[in-house]
Amino acid sequence: MFTDREFAFEFQRTLGASYSGEADIGECLATASRIKEGDFESWYCEWKKTADNFRAAGDESLAAGHRVTAMEAYYRAATYYRTAEFFLHGNGTDPRIVET
Repeated sequence: MFTDREFAFEFQRTLGASYSGEADIGECLATASRIKEGDFESWYCEWKKTADNFRAAGDESLAAGHRVTAMEAYYRAATYYRTAEFFLHGNGTDPRIVET
């Protein structure tokens, strides 16, 4: 997906999380397709959008009493949030690190 070595490595790390249910290959590919190569802000925004969608799905599932479905959505959201904030650490004072 990426020629940038750092982006490629982090993308592969997130893909690897699919084996334990922490991510989904299709979701990762869809998110990566929206990212501008080498653009840290694009990386953050697109992974955060994906994470936010799964957090919202988890909230809906939990409100409907579907605890297992909610847990699965929150699990993936957590992985995507972690992926989103990875490149923010170039500026240790970026408030999005803690928020994410």
